[in-house]
Amino acid sequence: MIILIWDTKGAWRDVRTSLDKTFGVKNYPKTGDIFAELSLRGDTAIYVNYLSPEFVDKQNEVGRKNKKLIIDTLFPEFFRCATCEWAPRK
Repeated sequence: MIILIWDTKGAWRDVRTSLDKTFGVKNYPKTGDIFAELSLRGDTAIYVNYLSPEFVDKQNEVGRKNKKLIIDTLFPEFFRCATCEWAPRK
């Protein structure tokens, strides 16, 4: 398992203003918090368990409305390793 730690000071400059906002969500990650756990399923998929799912869903909703983004989700549910595909959260 791989653990991801929340930090908004990285390379996400275009969406960073969104990531710094909570949009009224009560359970949101703070710098240094464990944000997600990645686990391998089978030999081709990496699944993501977000520890703040309400925050993730709200960020994905806001991100879909952002015309600058070329993807429809910031935080996917899983990645397929063999084809580098990703799947939006439901």
